[in-house]
Formats: sequence, structure tokens, C-alpha cells
Amino acid sequence: MKETLRDILDHLPVFVCRPGGEILHWTHGCEELFGYSAEEAQGRLSHELLRSVLPESLATIEAKLGAGGEWAGRLRHTTKDGRFIWVLAVWRCRQGVEPAGPIIVKQNTDITNQIELEEQKNILARELEHRVKNLLAVVQSLARTSFLDAPEEQRRKFENRLVALAEANRLLREESWEQADICELVVEVARALGVDRRVAADGPKATIGSQHVTGFALAVHELCTNALKHGALSVPEGRAEISWKRESDGKHVLVRWEEKGGPAPVAPRKVGFGMRLIEQTVAGQIGSPVNVRFEPGGVICEMRIAAAPPR
Repeated sequence: MKETLRDILDHLPVFVCRPGGEILHWTHGCEELFGYSAEEAQGRLSHELLRSVLPESLATIEAKLGAGGEWAGRLRHTTKDGRFIWVLAVWRCRQGVEPAGPIIVKQNTDITNQIELEEQKNILARELEHRVKNLLAVVQSLARTSFLDAPEEQRRKFENRLVALAEANRLLREESWEQADICELVVEVARALGVDRRVAADGPKATIGSQHVTGFALAVHELCTNALKHGALSVPEGRAEISWKRESDGKHVLVRWEEKGGPAPVAPRKVGFGMRLIEQTVAGQIGSPVNVRFEPGGVICEMRIAAAPPR
């Protein structure tokens, strides 16, 4: 049993060093992964032998080892035959029998394929973002040339909506086109309109899936625009608060927009395009009704959005 266990452990890519990197022990697993024999590796500095690319300086890593006894991170090494490989490294400091004192046990898990897949995914995401930007630019150009007789304010509103879409797509790209953080969406859309200091965003960490991001970004954009033109943001002392909370089922987020300090709102006799966009288009995209009320204290809007599943 001991011999079997010893053989198994010897085939794991684990090596032992002194502080500073001098290799004391080199397993068959390391030879298989890196290409160097034990005779070639022992006595060498591991980061020099493997031409390691570290995420932070060796001195910083060793300081963390001394303080906490363990460090983990991704490293790029170069094998004997010149190939780059990526490993998830776990270094643990142990008191050894060496007269020099402590030793560092360095465990390595090959994640080269994972890193390559992540890089391919990032390249595709950047390409998709580039294409989306180009498409939005084309739409913007077509709008300018197609609606020459439209009032400047209407053209500006349309272009601002494109900006909101672009910000939503940027945040999606940063999250690998899977989900976006609600707070970041609110802040970025408000910033694009220059009202981020007057729109308070408050709620727990929550994300929504990619299928709902565009609708939610457009809803926030239209609420900010309406508040700038008619509501609380049209006066210096006015402000808006947007808050959210998770439902008890953990699968949905309740979002509430509330304006304060502005003129008393008056429900429009005729529903404008912006409100139709919120109540129809946005509601269709997020999959639930959007409730807009013109209360004496200010406009209130409530919506229910499916939360993104945890990753």
C-alpha cells in the first residue's frame, strides 16, 4: 500500500524548493510535465529553469508565504522543448528537515487548454463587440441621413438611446456576454446622460442575464431622460433613487425607480414614445409588466426582472 501510494504521489507534478527557488526534489510528474529530469532540475532555481512568468514579484509571493503559509495563482512556464504551458500553482511553506530551515512545496495543475479556450473566447467577444459598435455606428449614420427634417432634440434622443445600448453591450462583453451587474448598468447609463451624481443606485449585488440587459438599460435611459425633461432632474434640487432587492425565491429582482424633490408630475394625456418604449418594448424584453405611476411626490417605476443564475 505504501509503495502504491508513493508511486502515485511521485507521478504528481510537485516539486520542493528552498526559499528563493532552489529545487530540492523533483517528481516524475514534473519530468512528464516540464520535460526536465530530476538530475537536470535539482539545484537549479525553479523560476529560472522554467522561465516562469509570475503574476507578481517573487519577493511579494514569498512575503505572502511567510505571512500565511500558502500562495496560489496562475503561472506560465516554458518546457524543456520550448513550449509555453500554464499551471495553477499552489505553494505551501513547511518546516522541513533541511538545515536551511523551511521548504516550499509547489503543486502544479496543467490548465493550458483552459487558458487557450479562455483566450479564444475573449477574441470572439472582442470581435463581437467590434461588430456591434460598427452596427450601432451604421444605425446612427442612417438615422442622421434619414431624418433630416426631424427636430434636433428627437435626433439627439435617438442617438442617446444608441449610447445606452453601447454601454449595455460593453458591460456584457466584460462579463463574457453572459450577464451584467445592475448597479454598473445604472451608473453607466446615468453617466452617459451626465446625471450619475443625481441618480442614487442602491441594492445588493445582483446581475441580470444577457437577454434582459438591453431592455433594462433602455428603461433606465428613458426614465432619466423623462426626469430631465419633465421630472425631478429638471430642477437643481431634484434627484432620483433606483433601488433593487431580490425576491424570496432568489430568482427575480424587484427594481424601483423613485423621483424626489422635483415638480409634481402630471400624467400625460397622450403616451409619448419614451413611455411606450418602457411599457411595451422594455416590458417585452424583460418578460414582465413595467408599472409606471405619477405620484404626487414624483414618478415611480417598478419592474421585475429574472436574476442571472450564479456562476
